[in-house]
Amino acid sequence: MAPLPHVRNIDRRRAVLGALLRSARPLSVRELLAALRAEGMDGRRVQGLSQRPPGKIIVDVLRHQLAIGRVRRVRRATYEVLPDQLSRSMRWRCLHWRQLCDAWWEAHGALPTAAGEQSSDAEDV
Repeated sequence: MAPLPHVRNIDRRRAVLGALLRSARPLSVRELLAALRAEGMDGRRVQGLSQRPPGKIIVDVLRHQLAIGRVRRVRRATYEVLPDQLSRSMRWRCLHWRQLCDAWWEAHGALPTAAGEQSSDAEDV
């Protein structure tokens, strides 16, 4: 699986919730980052244009999901998803975020290359 050129906020949220759903157990932020790396989302892509460390960005995503009732904090820096708080379509989008992200890049003419950079169909003028 090729790395993504960058990750949009919606993809980041779906990836985090998807990793929690797949684990079926509470995960620490460190374990969550390892799961995201295994799915092709490295630290640079979690960060995007932010200067904050990837762990802090993931904590912000989880903090928002906690506030709206989609995850539960089990202990310090450890969270679990509440699947009954997600609609069926939301669960599917979270579990299939990578395919949706690849389809989005394909539809917008910028597919990831082997080096993780954006490639475009436009010719140089």
